[in-house]
Amino acid sequence: MINKEGMGIFYWPDGRIYEGQWKDGKQHGYGRYSNHLSEEKYGYWSNGKREYWLTNEQYEQARREGHFG
Repeated sequence: MINKEGMGIFYWPDGRIYEGQWKDGKQHGYGRYSNHLSEEKYGYWSNGKREYWLTNEQYEQARREGHFG
């Protein structure tokens, strides 16, 4: 089995999407989450679990540092 590493996208059958950083096959790092209504949130994941959602300021800083395209 090959684990996801680096940047990647995961689609759930119910329409949710995670797009972001992966390590050892788990969400790990910064990522974008959207639900089936296309509502987006940005957050930080560690070992497959979301640690926190980013504020607008945190998102802008992470984007400036190159964590988001």
